[in-house]
Amino acid sequence: MTGAQTKEECKCAALRVCRRINYAVYRNAETTKLNLPYGFHVHNFKVENVVGTFQIPHPLKLDVMYNEWKAANNNAILSENLQLKKIIYNPEHFPGLRLQYLTNVDDTERRRIMCMLFNNGKCIVTGNRCESYAREFSYKLSLSVIRYSELYS
Repeated sequence: MTGAQTKEECKCAALRVCRRINYAVYRNAETTKLNLPYGFHVHNFKVENVVGTFQIPHPLKLDVMYNEWKAANNNAILSENLQLKKIIYNPEHFPGLRLQYLTNVDDTERRRIMCMLFNNGKCIVTGNRCESYAREFSYKLSLSVIRYSELYS
């Protein structure tokens, strides 16, 4: 399910899809002859990806940010468990700066968080599993990005 604002909305949409599949499959007379077990159900529902957006209130100098962070040899660290793995900026192909971070969620899981920053200050963050991680990452990123704002030049 995509486009839901909350986990409850997403689960409700999944149930709605199951109901529609059940209606489409089991109203057909030919499928009833196959003796299929009745009903699709939602089992083990979990959130895999949370997308977050935030806005820096001033335009960003992406070329300066890219050159400084690239010169740091991809060792820019937002915190002890967030490390920048890849930085891509090619304004001829895509107008945003793309960042890929690796994070240790817990001892058993490592997540890849992708972030896109645009000249107008818009930021999109994907790859988090819960809203609190997305908020925390966005806050840390905004603190490190604000110095590349045109306000501070």
